[in-house]
Amino acid sequence: MSEANRLLKDPRITQLLESFWTTLKENVIADAVSTRRHIMAELYEHAQNKEAQLSNRLKSLELMGRAVGMFTDKVETKTEEVNVDTLKKELESSLLLLQSAKPLH
Repeated sequence: MSEANRLLKDPRITQLLESFWTTLKENVIADAVSTRRHIMAELYEHAQNKEAQLSNRLKSLELMGRAVGMFTDKVETKTEEVNVDTLKKELESSLLLLQSAKPLH
């Protein structure tokens, strides 16, 4: 562990690792883009196929729409008002409990 730590502080090693990680990230991104293009092309082809069942064509269109963010589910958020005095009392009681607790050894 100490040897690895020492090596990581060496600027030559750091530069080499940065170069490696940059190349790796670029390859991962390129693979993801390539895969996405392939899938979208296949879905498009299925959607355009007039001989395919309508349900399959619609599913292809739906998946393409989801991929580009056309169909987003609405998320309902519910906010609840909290009485400041009640919150202060709860915090004070929690602090008292923490202060009275004996530390574990």
